[in-house]
Amino acid sequence: MPKLKPLLLTLCVFALVSGGCTADRVNWFQPKQQAKKSDPGPDIESVVCFYPPNMWQSFDKEGDLNPEGFSFVLYLISGATQKGVWTDGKLNVSMYRVDRKDDGSVKRSLACDWPVDMSRLPRRQPGKLGFSYQPALCWGDLDVLGDEVEIVVQYESPGGKTVQSQTHRTKVPARKA
Repeated sequence: MPKLKPLLLTLCVFALVSGGCTADRVNWFQPKQQAKKSDPGPDIESVVCFYPPNMWQSFDKEGDLNPEGFSFVLYLISGATQKGVWTDGKLNVSMYRVDRKDDGSVKRSLACDWPVDMSRLPRRQPGKLGFSYQPALCWGDLDVLGDEVEIVVQYESPGGKTVQSQTHRTKVPARKA
């Protein structure tokens, strides 16, 4: 009977502490799969991004036709499997404004930057190319409508290795009424 009291006390404290958060109680028995600190994760050899024709997204409450961001499909290709994997690490997406001068030269300036933890990105169901993510990024009030932009995506592994995608150059749709 004396060993039962500490166990009961522990269970009561746990019930009191976790009682205020329904989400914690639901997920408590479902262990989260996370890479160990010493585990660098899979060896990502390339970052592949697909930008669909409907990549431009409206994020405002009014739902007007002017985009305030974009979405794309992201594959982190493992060197071992040559397919997309889900992993830990960080993603940094940079959007540059491209200005063309009269002399034909091009000047590129950073318009927006999105650092994101991989665990916060929406995951897609696995397909023939493996596992993928679908980031949706909002630039808010930034005025880039009608501008030519370049998008660069970089993945940083938990071990510090950085792998960059190919640069994607596109034109943001012009302002609609």
